[in-house]
Amino acid sequence: MEKATELLKENKLQECWRHYERAHIIGQRYPLQHSYIHWQMLKFGIKIKSTKEVFGQITRLIFGGVKSFVGTVPIGIQVVQMCHHSNQWKYQLNYKKF
Repeated sequence: MEKATELLKENKLQECWRHYERAHIIGQRYPLQHSYIHWQMLKFGIKIKSTKEVFGQITRLIFGGVKSFVGTVPIGIQVVQMCHHSNQWKYQLNYKKF
């Protein structure tokens, strides 16, 4: 997180975001840390003026944090079906109780 903060101050946004993503993955099992990284991602979204990111992070702060507090984290995405006509994949997010 320190490196991400440093990169954000230097306006190295892509590198900063990569650090946030890694911190998010590592922090998912820890409710306070998980919520904190979403808070940082929200501030990032505000800095880059991305309405989509801001609303996405607000949603994750409200609902995503709850899953950490009850001990449920995603363990991966499983492809469950492909529509051959439109070349679109359907995904199922798998969760694990810890």
